[in-house]
Amino acid sequence: QGDSETHTNQPCSLRYMVGGVNIEAFWRYVAGRRGVQAEEHAQPAQWSDAVTNTKEWALSPVFREAIKNGDLEEDDAVYWQFFTVPGRGDSIAFNCPEFFDVPDCTDALALSRVQMRGKQSILRQLRFYRRYFPGFENAYVSAVASMVGVRESRRAITEYILTTEDALQHRKFEDAIARSNYPVDVHGRQLRNEQIKVGEQEEEPYYEIPLRSLIVKDVNNLLVAGRSLGASFEAQASARIIPTCRAMGEAAGIAAALNTTDGLRVRAEMEARRNGKGTSCIDYSL
Repeated sequence: QGDSETHTNQPCSLRYMVGGVNIEAFWRYVAGRRGVQAEEHAQPAQWSDAVTNTKEWALSPVFREAIKNGDLEEDDAVYWQFFTVPGRGDSIAFNCPEFFDVPDCTDALALSRVQMRGKQSILRQLRFYRRYFPGFENAYVSAVASMVGVRESRRAITEYILTTEDALQHRKFEDAIARSNYPVDVHGRQLRNEQIKVGEQEEEPYYEIPLRSLIVKDVNNLLVAGRSLGASFEAQASARIIPTCRAMGEAAGIAAALNTTDGLRVRAEMEARRNGKGTSCIDYSL
């Protein structure tokens, strides 16, 4: 688990939602901070903005002012992100606060502490919105995630370890079960967001995840899916997003069901295929 040098996991977050927001007033404010006239740029059906410590954002000066005034803490401005919510005309979802001092996201006590600290941070941020953002005068916390959001923890040692080069070079596999071109997205006090480059003539600008990266090595009848797939730290930082995890879960379920029906073990099937003797038990075209 963790990166190759420190073995520290990516930061975890406690997401939340705020209701009672005058979205139109907030849009006019953010549009003005971006240097555009809200009247000339109609409010999109869904929009977002962020503040990080890696570049200057439209709202960065507001955060610096709030930190100077004691209304926010430094970590609040390291990574802050919001999204409007289609179908909820007065609600905004926040992909924060983020916590950078939990090296092991399998530590239940540490996650419990983050759950409590996260709620304190959420209340601090709500007070900040009410004081600094037009449209938040009547805002309230409408939902807090029931569990801390974990980006990365243990990764299984599988029949094939998806590498960083596999992702960045758009490698394809015979036993592919998912496709992705999401960037290598490593959170932390120093964000790393490495876009997966697309060649001008490239017709298939994505990499694939092989079924072998879900089959745990040296253990019969055990598959993993989602953030625990067999992958390097950087490759997992791309493959960990929800749509790709969903695809891995579906593939693992199909593989398990087919092997149960045919009475064959998953690893035995992989070994047979490696020797050119595999059956149709796992149909990769699925």
